[in-house]
Amino acid sequence: MDASALDVLAPGVIARDVIANDVIQVGGLPLHPLIVHATVVLTPLTVLALLLAQFWPAARRRLGIVTPLAALVVLVLVPITVLAGESLKQVVGPIPAVLEHESLGLMLLPWVIALFLVAVAQWVWFRYGLPRMQQPATSSMGTGSVGAGSRSTGSVGAGSLGAARTEAATPSARVSRPTPTARLITVALAVVVVVVGVGTVVMTGLIGDSGARAVWGGLIRGAGLG
Repeated sequence: MDASALDVLAPGVIARDVIANDVIQVGGLPLHPLIVHATVVLTPLTVLALLLAQFWPAARRRLGIVTPLAALVVLVLVPITVLAGESLKQVVGPIPAVLEHESLGLMLLPWVIALFLVAVAQWVWFRYGLPRMQQPATSSMGTGSVGAGSRSTGSVGAGSLGAARTEAATPSARVSRPTPTARLITVALAVVVVVVGVGTVVMTGLIGDSGARAVWGGLIRGAGLG
């Protein structure tokens, strides 16, 4: 029997061995190909939420704690996916395509750990850190209006003048801007978000591509399509 015929028969042989051996299963199916879809879908969505929360304030307010929670789910899913893949590899055997897929899969865990840490840091910074590192933006319009008002009335009482000053000072007190240190931290956080987000998505894509080649490569070659 030639190599192409073996490639075509391999999936059936593997499926028989999976059922016969101690492989992590759900409903009679290997867990790895089931859970990997959740990981592949949720990871890029979490990265997208992370980027939106960093650069779009309206999206940040709507997402809130959803982004770090999604990153936590990804952090839990990846080790489970790797464990299920290790179990399935024991049945499949040391096929080069599977070994390549395994090595890439192990490289994803550091990225999702970084993704979770960055998502938590981002949420904490914009919710607690940045609001505390604001400086008031002074405005001369409020003071000028108080002086003009007092000169025009002339006989304004002490109580009325105090109320006018308080009312005029209110708009200036409400206007604030981040301190230079806060702006620097926000920029540094944005750089880390982009690096971790892009790296995680690229690694996820490479793992998905290697997995697809490991599963379908033999079938395509056996059918004469590749």
